Amino acid sequence: MLTERDSNSSLVTTWVLSPLMGGNKTRVSVASEWEGGTGVGGFFERTFAPLGLRRIYGSMLDSLIDLLGVSDEEVTAIQGKEYSPAENIRGFLFIFLVVVGFALGISYIQKSNRHKDL
Repeated sequence: MLTERDSNSSLVTTWVLSPLMGGNKTRVSVASEWEGGTGVGGFFERTFAPLGLRRIYGSMLDSLIDLLGVSDEEVTAIQGKEYSPAENIRGFLFIFLVVVGFALGISYIQKSNRHKDL
């Protein structure tokens, strides 16, 4: 087991190598955990960071496969829970509605002020 810790955040990534078939094969698994920020910035972090990590670690696993010269038939991809940005759809809709409501409110105030000036 290899554990990586990001010194600038709470990100912890664990790589586990498990022997299979009496040591003739190896399962490589990667898992990452972190506490995302709060507020709007945290929303975007929780939405897009998992997608970026998935791409980065997927690329690293592909490089490992290439380095070992393993054929596609020998590789079995087993994935855990796949992250989907749709999980945060309620938060996104809330923020979207607040922004639209704010914009409409400003527009209404500006129109009201123009009519007062006339």
